[in-house]
Amino acid sequence: MFFNSLRLIWQMSLWMDSAVLLRTMTWLDTPPETALLDGLQWRQLELELSNEK
Repeated sequence: MFFNSLRLIWQMSLWMDSAVLLRTMTWLDTPPETALLDGLQWRQLELELSNEK
């Protein structure tokens, strides 16, 4: 009984380690979400105008 429980714990720990490794590999392989035309888009500049006339 004791050896069977150790074998089960060992197998469960290996499954958990492999799940964490697969998640990490997937997270590292996903490309960053950036706009493809980000370098071509213009940006609006703020004009520091006062409200006084």
